[in-house]
Amino acid sequence: MSDDADRASSALRRALVTFLRGGTPPTDKVDRREVDAWTGRLQATVRDAFFPMLWQGMDQPNRAGWRALLHNKAEGLYEAATQSLPTRREMFYRAYSNGRGVLIGRLNQDFAETVPKAARKEVV
Repeated sequence: MSDDADRASSALRRALVTFLRGGTPPTDKVDRREVDAWTGRLQATVRDAFFPMLWQGMDQPNRAGWRALLHNKAEGLYEAATQSLPTRREMFYRAYSNGRGVLIGRLNQDFAETVPKAARKEVV
């Protein structure tokens, strides 16, 4: 379950760096302090939700529910971050849609086995 949280955090990081670069996906590891604040928020949310989900899973494993929670939290944080992080006005739509595409694509790829194809989000 913690591997899933790391994957969601990595997807969010890559999407936000793409957004901050004006829609160009990163080709290398980029250290961005602005992004660290948002991935830290996702990790804090994961910490708060991890043990209740773990104990609930003792009776019946619910990995799909855990991944759905991560997916929704990462998407919500991406939306909030794109509204507060700086970007050039004329580049906003390109940066937003490319970053969102990176996020949704990575999450769908990483969580493919538990998210049915019909329930996956499409990239705008």
